[in-house]
Amino acid sequence: VSTQSTGPISTGRYVFEWVSFKPSDIYCFGVGFYILWGVLRVLQMTAAFLARHSLETILQRSVFWTTVVAKSCIVGLFSFVLIPLMVGILIRLLVLIPSRVQHNETPIFFPYQEWTYGLLFFKLWFRVVTMLPDNHWKNEFERTRNEGFNFNLKRVLCNILLPICHQLLTFICLPYVFSKGIAPLFTSDLAVKNLVVRASYLSYLGLLLMWKLASFLQSWITNLHNRIRDDQFLVGRLLHNYEDSIRTRNAFPVN
Repeated sequence: VSTQSTGPISTGRYVFEWVSFKPSDIYCFGVGFYILWGVLRVLQMTAAFLARHSLETILQRSVFWTTVVAKSCIVGLFSFVLIPLMVGILIRLLVLIPSRVQHNETPIFFPYQEWTYGLLFFKLWFRVVTMLPDNHWKNEFERTRNEGFNFNLKRVLCNILLPICHQLLTFICLPYVFSKGIAPLFTSDLAVKNLVVRASYLSYLGLLLMWKLASFLQSWITNLHNRIRDDQFLVGRLLHNYEDSIRTRNAFPVN
């Protein structure tokens, strides 16, 4: 019994030492036992797979899953690291810094906090987009999900990930560059420069909202004008098929 328990206990101790935690030997035995059982189970499944398939099939499967893992790592880097981090930085610049940091204080960024905020808001945005009626983002997400593991990496990057990164980077960099380039032309006070930098993000957000509202009003007014025009000038007017009119003329020739 002591010989059989030595392996799981040693494995569990090594794992807990790696995470700087020292529990009792019971927990070490449990964790080490499941780790060794999982390794043996994987080896057993691998041996059974090798016995059932030829070398060519194994190479094809290896190439396929290697490609899938590589593409998944690239998509995961954007989806779970870069985009959440940029979203979290944007949240801190728009909400947390103006509301919590005084004007005479320097804000401090914590990457893990920004990443956590960004991941939560990015998941919330994803849920909201997938619940809305048909739109560009929903169609792209559903298309990628339907493709499964054999998804088109170029399409995912060009139609989903890179446009999101482009919008976020523009929102983060453009107000900063504009405020740093314009403010020194009018003042040399450091406090005023910092205030301009902080206000630039909210100002840019306000301009974007006003632009979206103006575009929506223009589209709504144009559609309203077209409906009123059609209702006024197309009353009692029938639209005939051109081919039907030609066929009618040929059937009843004019003498």
